Amino acid sequence: MGAALPIVAIGLQAGSQIYGGIEESRGLKAEARALDENARLTERDGALAAVDAYRASRLQMGEDMAALAGSGGITSASSGGDILAASAIERELEVMNIRFEAGQEATGLRAQAKERRKQAKGAIIGGVLGAASSALNGAMAMRGQARGAAQNERVRVGARSGYGIPIPAPARGN
Repeated sequence: MGAALPIVAIGLQAGSQIYGGIEESRGLKAEARALDENARLTERDGALAAVDAYRASRLQMGEDMAALAGSGGITSASSGGDILAASAIERELEVMNIRFEAGQEATGLRAQAKERRKQAKGAIIGGVLGAASSALNGAMAMRGQARGAAQNERVRVGARSGYGIPIPAPARGN
């Protein structure tokens, strides 16, 4: 029974290393899922903001056309059209910027999610390697203790003889 306890302790220590790696991996995977969802929501919000910008652009264009028609200050139809065209291009660029920024932010979030997934794989591998290291360290410690006990037994036997002639220890159980 005494020899089994260190082996059980080594097993528990190795098991806790693996369990810790698995739990860390689960947490990192959950973070990755949340980052993916945030990326999806960011893209959706960017699309909605672009639609809102288009709507505001159309309203502004209507107001601009009404103001041009009401002012009578424009002498040719082409100059009024040029003003409206320039205004439409400016608003289109604004919409493109909104979509681009949302896309960039979503790309960054997805990159973070990918990194978390890599870390999750590394956590499991790290847990397994930590378990193997713990098991090897424990086995080496047990081996060292066994060697030390055998060395102590030889020294004890030699000391009893008095003449450097080893006298075997009495058999146990007799």
